[in-house]
Amino acid sequence: MDGAVLAGAPARASFVFDDDVRVASGIKAVRNGDGSVLAGNTRVVGGRVLVVPLRTGLEDGDYTVLWRVLSDDGHTVAGVTTFAVGAGRPPPTAALSVDNGPSATDVISRLVFFAGLLTAAGAAFFRFAVGPVPVRLLLGAFLLVFVGVSGTIHGVSSTRFGTVMAVAAGLAGVGALLAALAPVFPRLEPLPFVTALLLLPVPSLSGHALDRGRARIDVFVDFLHVAAASVWLGGLVSLALVLRAGGRQRTTLRRFSNVALVSVVVLAATGIIRAVSELRSMNQLWSTGYGRVLLMKSGLLSILVAIGWLNRYRLIPRLSLRGLRGSVAAELMLFAGLVAAVALLTDLRPGRDRAVAAAATTRSKGPPPVPAKGMVVQAQEDGDYAVALAVRPSGAEVTVLGQDGNGVDGLSVKIGGTRARSCGAGCYGGFVPLKGRAVVSIGRRMLVFRLPVKARPAGGLVEWATRTFRALRSVNYVERLACGPKNRVVADFTLGRPNRLE
Repeated sequence: MDGAVLAGAPARASFVFDDDVRVASGIKAVRNGDGSVLAGNTRVVGGRVLVVPLRTGLEDGDYTVLWRVLSDDGHTVAGVTTFAVGAGRPPPTAALSVDNGPSATDVISRLVFFAGLLTAAGAAFFRFAVGPVPVRLLLGAFLLVFVGVSGTIHGVSSTRFGTVMAVAAGLAGVGALLAALAPVFPRLEPLPFVTALLLLPVPSLSGHALDRGRARIDVFVDFLHVAAASVWLGGLVSLALVLRAGGRQRTTLRRFSNVALVSVVVLAATGIIRAVSELRSMNQLWSTGYGRVLLMKSGLLSILVAIGWLNRYRLIPRLSLRGLRGSVAAELMLFAGLVAAVALLTDLRPGRDRAVAAAATTRSKGPPPVPAKGMVVQAQEDGDYAVALAVRPSGAEVTVLGQDGNGVDGLSVKIGGTRARSCGAGCYGGFVPLKGRAVVSIGRRMLVFRLPVKARPAGGLVEWATRTFRALRSVNYVERLACGPKNRVVADFTLGRPNRLE
């Protein structure tokens, strides 16, 4: 428990996570103002419990533990927990700090990887749907993929992310070999393009979309998003080579314009869906690093759409090759910034995961987050807890309040049989579509909520209740005050002439 004051010295510090993790380097345990108190190697028990052994017989004082784990999607997650030994001591303060931000090397490696993957897959789309593409373009793109993977796979080979990226490196190597042999053996020419298409699922299978607790439809949406981006970026690179070489440009331009239009529509639609699934609320667009990078990416995309509109409806009908060359060059420069934003996004924790690390290490309480606008909220009593279920089409949130009115963390909560993830103090969320009936499990206890077929706005219900109350001649009601399931005071009241003063 973070900030706990213990009467006796603990033998270990344990951290429970809601997904499989692995031990990462850099774990520390110190007595504040003194040296290390680690006693052996840290380990993970059961896939989700990190155990940090401590020296026996710790003296009275304040202690800080810096933990670091590797998640299955390749991210390093770290945090700091404090505790004090000695009854009556004030709450401890942390002597260590941690930074969960991505390193410059990670961002650059992912930038190189995405640049190569989107170019290779987009060139393949161009080859099969628009027109010929020089195979040397694929050779360079595959090399970028291989270099990018080499920079990101270090130390994460045992994770899902590392496994999928290793497969990507293998595909890139095979594709580069085929691209090098194609000029000598023309029959091999289609094969490197087919290999490029096989790289498309890599970001979806290695990234956030496949995290535990996510709806599987997110993987398909993410795949469409990557495919649409590759059609646009790789198509632009291919088009730049075609414009430089000359040839049947009018036909090629019209075909690519049609394909690019479809890709822009798909890219925008899937981008909105992905943003909704990765953020808990609108304010996370400007209150989290992930949201701010997402806004920057959206801004660059809007400029690219404007340039694409200019190409389609102004330059292509006039066959203005000079203007098109300049426009395509500008688009490629903007796309470089867009790919950089994508590289940074994939190395940041989404807004929906902002509280996961804290929830894994502490049962501390705080004010719970307010359900998002438009959610249907119901509540029940569960022993010493008050439990609220907030539902929307894409998922649900459970808020658990203690007797002090604050959220209760560290509980095992399931919504419809799916384990919920922390979304703030006393908040547990899950991407679980609910209809008609919802079963919420808190530990071994279950609560059943009946969901309305058609939800009525709360404002309308309050107005109806107000009108009804004012029209009554008298009101009988029961007031129940409780500090637990057994300690309660129940009183029957009769209110004469409601809303009247005599």
